[in-house]
Formats: sequence, structure tokens, C-alpha cells
Amino acid sequence: MNTDPLLKINRVTKSYKTRGKVFDALDEISLDIKEGEFISLIGPSGCGKSTLLNMVAGLEDCSTGQIVLDGMKIEGPGVDRGMVFQSHALYPWLTVFDNIMFALDCVMKDASKSEKEALANRYLDVVKLTAAKDKKPGEISGGMKQRVGIARAFAINPKVLLLDEPFGALDALTRGELQDELERIWEEDRRTVIMVTHDVDEAILLSDRIVVMGHGPKAKVLDCIEVDIPRPRQKAELMDDPRFTALRKKLVGMLSDESIA
Repeated sequence: MNTDPLLKINRVTKSYKTRGKVFDALDEISLDIKEGEFISLIGPSGCGKSTLLNMVAGLEDCSTGQIVLDGMKIEGPGVDRGMVFQSHALYPWLTVFDNIMFALDCVMKDASKSEKEALANRYLDVVKLTAAKDKKPGEISGGMKQRVGIARAFAINPKVLLLDEPFGALDALTRGELQDELERIWEEDRRTVIMVTHDVDEAILLSDRIVVMGHGPKAKVLDCIEVDIPRPRQKAELMDDPRFTALRKKLVGMLSDESIA
């Protein structure tokens, strides 16, 4: 069995020039992520969580250091990484089905139409949207739009799935439903996932490990905490688990200390 990390973030820094001055956002971030692992990044607002995710996606360059995915240095966007944003990022003129097909057409150029249609239908079924496949984004709810984004990201079969606060814009009830849904889908698929979130409960529910980042500038990784709670997990049941309560207290305490540091 290969025990090498799938993704290696090696002493990464990120600096920006603003009005003639240099702002150091991230400082010497190092992290190894195994294949099939679900990692959450949490920390104070402005600590660079989304910046780090964007560098893994290849949307931003590292100022120093490097990020290596499956032995290859990341130097730009690639089909080996799929991303789900807080906003659904769907094409409003395409149907739910065609939004997924568009992504598959871009990524799977050598596959037959029937193969791509089968994949699109499979993941629409996984996220329970088969009945809405012919609707356009304007005809479905915010939660359903995020389901489409998740289905699209899984369908292109990336090595790593990147989630940037995917449920942050949703109401509490819909968010809870989609958290349980993502847990179920991940259990079936075991894709490597990195998720940015402000929601401590969400991080505990979904993660194998939680990476706690300190406040910026020059944000660092403060700790990397294992979530020692058996899967599958459901949010309603988790709330009564003493391991959840203890871990939640620890994480909230760390974040509170950072916010007043």
C-alpha cells in the first residue's frame, strides 16, 4: 500500500504588494495530505484559508515554497482538481444536466457521449437531483444549485476536491441537510477533499483532520487535529456524542484565543 502523501504543501508563503508595501498573508505553511483523506481548514477571518485553497487549485501562485500533487508540482489549474465555491457558479442558460455535461465535455474529450451522459446521470442520482435534470438554475433552490456543483465536481473525477465554504450562503436547515448529504457521498466515494469552513460543527462532522490556522498577517498552521469519531456520522446524532463536545470545546477555545490575540 502506498503511504506517500497524495498532496504535499511544502513551506509555502504568500505575499501581496499593496500601495508599495508588502503584505505577508501566509508564512511557511506545510501540510501532507493522504489519498482519501477529508481535511478542513478553519481559522479567523482573513487568515488565508481561501488563499491556500486557491494555491492548491492553481488559481494563485506561491510566493515561495511549492505544492506537489501526486509527484507533480502545481503550476496552474488542472483537471486533477475540482472546486466547489460558496456561490454555485452554474451557467444560467444551461439545464442542470447540461451544466454537468459541459464540464465533462471539457475534461473527457476522448470519451463517448454515452459515457459522459452515464456519468452525469450517475452523479445526479447520487445527489438526488434526477427529477430536476431538465430544469435551469433559476428554477431550483440554492441548496439544489450547490448539489449540482458537488455532482459536477465529483463527475470530472479529480484527484482532489476543493470546497470553499460550499454551504456558507445557505440557511441553517438546508446547510445541515447538505452536510449530511456530503458525508454520505464522501463515504461512497472516498475522494481526497480539502474544505475551507468557518463552521466548527461542520468541520468535525465531515473531517478526518482539522487544520487550525492562526490569524494573519503571516498566518501559520497552529495545530492539526485528528477527529477520532467513527463514521458514518450524522449531525443530529453527533451533538450528543461526548467526543464531539470535547473536540468542539477545544476548537472554539483555540479560535477564541486567536481572535483576541
